[in-house]
Amino acid sequence: MSIPLEQIADSLLRANLLSETELELVCSELSSDGNSVTPDRLLGHLADSGRLTEYQRKRVAEGRSGELVLGNYILLSRLGEGGMGEVYKALHRRMKRVVAIKVIRKKLATKDFIERFRKEIHAAARLNHPNAVSAYDADECELGDFLVMEYVEGADLKQIVEKQGPLSVGEAVDAIRQAARALGYAHRHGMVHRDVKPANLMRDLSGCIKVADLGLALVSSDGDEMQETSVDGVGIIAGTIDYMAPEQGIDAAMADGRADIYSLGCTLFYLLTGRVMFESRAPLKRLLAHRSNPPPKLHEAVPQADPELDVVFQRAVAKEADQRFTSMDDLITALDQWEQRRQQPVAQAASEWASTKVVIVEQSRLQAAMITRLLKDFGIHEVLACASGTEALEALALIPTGIVLISLQLPDMSGLLLAERIREGLRWSRVTAIIMTSDAVVPSFQDAVSHLGRVGLIQKPFDSATLADTICKLQRAELDDTLAFNGLASRRVLIVDDSSIARKSIQKTLTELGFVNFTTADDGKPAVELMRQQDFDLVITDYTMPDMNGRDLVAWIRQQSRQKAVPIVLVTTEYEPAKLAEVYQLGVSAICGKSFDMDMVRNIIFRLFV
Repeated sequence: MSIPLEQIADSLLRANLLSETELELVCSELSSDGNSVTPDRLLGHLADSGRLTEYQRKRVAEGRSGELVLGNYILLSRLGEGGMGEVYKALHRRMKRVVAIKVIRKKLATKDFIERFRKEIHAAARLNHPNAVSAYDADECELGDFLVMEYVEGADLKQIVEKQGPLSVGEAVDAIRQAARALGYAHRHGMVHRDVKPANLMRDLSGCIKVADLGLALVSSDGDEMQETSVDGVGIIAGTIDYMAPEQGIDAAMADGRADIYSLGCTLFYLLTGRVMFESRAPLKRLLAHRSNPPPKLHEAVPQADPELDVVFQRAVAKEADQRFTSMDDLITALDQWEQRRQQPVAQAASEWASTKVVIVEQSRLQAAMITRLLKDFGIHEVLACASGTEALEALALIPTGIVLISLQLPDMSGLLLAERIREGLRWSRVTAIIMTSDAVVPSFQDAVSHLGRVGLIQKPFDSATLADTICKLQRAELDDTLAFNGLASRRVLIVDDSSIARKSIQKTLTELGFVNFTTADDGKPAVELMRQQDFDLVITDYTMPDMNGRDLVAWIRQQSRQKAVPIVLVTTEYEPAKLAEVYQLGVSAICGKSFDMDMVRNIIFRLFV
């Protein structure tokens, strides 16, 4: 039933949403076109002009304007609903300060419940920390008791992960560190949160984390007795099962500050993976898993999380409280030490890579811009963004490039194919190639990347430290490969080239890599006879020879020899991609330039044998 205009006007005035002067002015504006002022036109105009929020417009239209006023506060919008009741965004009528208001649900408002709620308000008011949501005021009205809190412009971390996906390692650790500061402060004031989880960690627009909802806290009284001042709804288990310490699931009164440390560890896992530590539809199974199942390995679930961070994580989520960090300060110290070690590659990169040219192959301009900003942390300013694989190959042909960052999803080819072309390109043997993906890395894909040789893999989102660490590890791989090449001494190599100088050059390079067993031939025909008499582990052949060229030799090996699967490296001066593709169709394992460049050869041998 439509509410009369007079009643709408009266509701606006009684709720102090408009003054009489403002209401008369608005009505005059609406009637100036000769049309009558209706309730819908009036409320629509007020909402469109910003004088009313959409929530206020609906309440007034429904005749429920009285619900918009809570003491000195006017409700602006409904933010959500928790175990106790609803949460609103509101405005203090005199101070014009935007706040959040938590109102007790009426069906819970027993005498005992109200008493406990007021104790919670008293407890929350004791906290004043930049990483904790502040409690401003408390009062009661017709709707019941309510708590006035700081309004955080932003979203909670659960919402962020659900909408944007898991956080980068740096973002997640920074969020945990900020939350730990607030919780450590609360612990020093005798308060334990008991419901630390992503949904209770707010991130404002500046990136500041604020711990919310201290409604499940244990507060120390002046004596030694721990008094429960929380409002847990049903009062059976205080907390959230997926983030609950084992001892808290048995007896909430047993939960001290180390229970919050456990919950922060569980939260870290969620922020990095987008899932809880123990998954099951049955709450009891999840509760029991926290008591008895070993925690997952963080560095196995998240490739960017190194084993050192996993050590911190494992200690935080230890089953026994005595095996965890003794305090939030200890946890913060461990995270700080890990961060210092993690930032070392960034400092090294800043001094070594300033003159490096980087090509980013990414279809999204926004993501390319974000990666460019990360590269500036290293002092790298010569960055070219390409939107496709074809564009990247054209750029690489013209610009001496040190690092190529390749998105897995490209419009004209996969990032894997582009990395393969770069790795096989004769001119790009020294290029560091890294594939970027936001998808889960399955073993088959990891194997495909490994077969390309030294091609890195990094999972989005990532930060500067993770990127620097990935690049450093990839570039250090050349030194680490030395041990892996030790087994090459037993490999038998056949070198086929009509130039004795070329044969000696190839043998010299292979000797430096660890090969010692060589047989040579000056043409394809004697090579065929040698292969009829003995087996080889590797054949290196020139493409152009007088009697039997490399093309025919490869065809004979693949079709007629008894070693049809032997690795074959074809040496050529050809650079045209189309002609190289024809050569690959013959069945060669790799193509190398006539100079037999060490970097290129090392990568080929790594792919074939290591």
